[in-house]
Amino acid sequence: MAEPQSATGRDGPPRPKRALVFSGGGARGAYEAGVIRFLVDELPKRLGHPISFDILSGTSVGAVHACFLAATAELDGSRGSRLVEFWKQMRLEDILPLSAGDLVRLVAIPGVGKKLAERMIVELKDKFTSLAPMTVDSAAKPAASSQKLQDAVSALINLGYKKPEIEKTVRDVLKNGDLSLEDVLRETLRQMGH
Repeated sequence: MAEPQSATGRDGPPRPKRALVFSGGGARGAYEAGVIRFLVDELPKRLGHPISFDILSGTSVGAVHACFLAATAELDGSRGSRLVEFWKQMRLEDILPLSAGDLVRLVAIPGVGKKLAERMIVELKDKFTSLAPMTVDSAAKPAASSQKLQDAVSALINLGYKKPEIEKTVRDVLKNGDLSLEDVLRETLRQMGH
């Protein structure tokens, strides 16, 4: 990128080096994208000349941004806007798809007892279902049922139940038809008297 001459002319002192250093920290990247948009798209318009950076550095998501700026250095003045659009289109479920197994591992956290874990499963049912819907179509029923059996048994083991005492009950509950994992867990606990 061309840089305007210094006020002292060609023979004057060289301009200082400019550096951008970006930090890490997932969500901070969205904020940084807005700052980048201003620095590379808007600020040059206000100053009347392009701005170049001699050093680009970053950690984690900041390193990704530094690489983006280096790779797009020769592009037109909308590269900051492109980065912002990328961040706007990003969705949690695209980056971190949640499954029943993930929730099960969360309830195994020390200090979360059986009762609290059961309540968490029931209270988070609507939220969990919206993140990872568990439906079984008729063509995939045996495979899905087998996965549901494994997930339910794993969940209950993590809640402190013993595998022999729960596996048969979970199998019986699964024979009742097309149930979500949450419904399988709830019915299994009900049949076991909890």
